[in-house]
Amino acid sequence: MASNREKDNRNFMESDDIAVAPESGMGDGLNFDVQSVQRDERKPAESVKGKKSKTVSGLDDMGGDVCADERIEELNAKVKKLMKELEAQRDLYIRLAAEYDNYRKRTERGRLLIYSDATAAAIVNILPIADSLDAAIKSFGDAPEEYRKGMDLLAGQLKASFEKLGVSSFGMVGEVFDPNECEAIQHIDDDSLGENVIVEVLRKGYKIKDKVIRCAMVRVAN
Repeated sequence: MASNREKDNRNFMESDDIAVAPESGMGDGLNFDVQSVQRDERKPAESVKGKKSKTVSGLDDMGGDVCADERIEELNAKVKKLMKELEAQRDLYIRLAAEYDNYRKRTERGRLLIYSDATAAAIVNILPIADSLDAAIKSFGDAPEEYRKGMDLLAGQLKASFEKLGVSSFGMVGEVFDPNECEAIQHIDDDSLGENVIVEVLRKGYKIKDKVIRCAMVRVAN
């Protein structure tokens, strides 16, 4: 009987699904689920591992936020630097544009002055012809009509040519004497005339636009 009981106990202890505490004294019918016990033993380790993973992930997220902030600050600094460079280039462009505009205006004024001086030099050499033509018209007297018409035609053509070049005459009888444009050859007293009035033109004056190229020679009253 004893040998049969020992044999049964060994078979019971070698079973895959049942664990026995031989010396526990808790009876032959007490069983334990080994897989359940093993699962319960793994749960604390898995829980600790999960908490550790969450902690590491949280640290990674904090490190990522710090890197992102540093990157944003770096980009903002680059943007400020580029804005300063852009403003400097803009100021340089404005200065260059202003300098070029001034240069263009100076060049245009110089070109006009050269043209005006060259025209004046040419007109001065033609003015004696204009003076002779005026004197001939004044001395018509009893000259034939054909002669008068021819002289008037020449005077009109010369006047038209002068106008195309911007040349005009001044110093007419009845105008007020201007010392900047006229040269007074003689002064006369006449109560019937106003003060500083031109009473006779001995030679016309000419100018190109506002530039006097020859003063008029006149007689002035009062």
